Amino acid sequence: MFGGFVLLLPIAVSKVGGLGSLRAALPAAMFTALGGQRPGYVIAWYVIALQTLVEPTFFQRCFAAKTPRVARRGLLVSVLFFALFDGLTTFTGMYAHALLPGLTRASKRTRRCRSCCSRPASSACSTAG
Repeated sequence: MFGGFVLLLPIAVSKVGGLGSLRAALPAAMFTALGGQRPGYVIAWYVIALQTLVEPTFFQRCFAAKTPRVARRGLLVSVLFFALFDGLTTFTGMYAHALLPGLTRASKRTRRCRSCCSRPASSACSTAG
């Protein structure tokens, strides 16, 4: 996943320009602390992100470390990679929004798929045409 974003982000930056161009192309609300979202929406995503703390693989990696120092170093490295990935996905999304502003609205096909997928399984989206 990192590779895709590492390849895509520089291409998007070369098409849109630096942060100044990005600021000019996007609504100012996207550069606020909440990104133009309601506080409840942001809090919900933070709660979802907390699942990392109860995930078994998190504890398995800590307990598998040879020493507490190795465990601390491993956690630090993983947190740094989390932050890097979050930055890559956030900025790639912002640049994608700047390059393709029309994608913010659902297409006709997407609306049709949503309506048919809420029906019983006999009329699946694949049969919607």
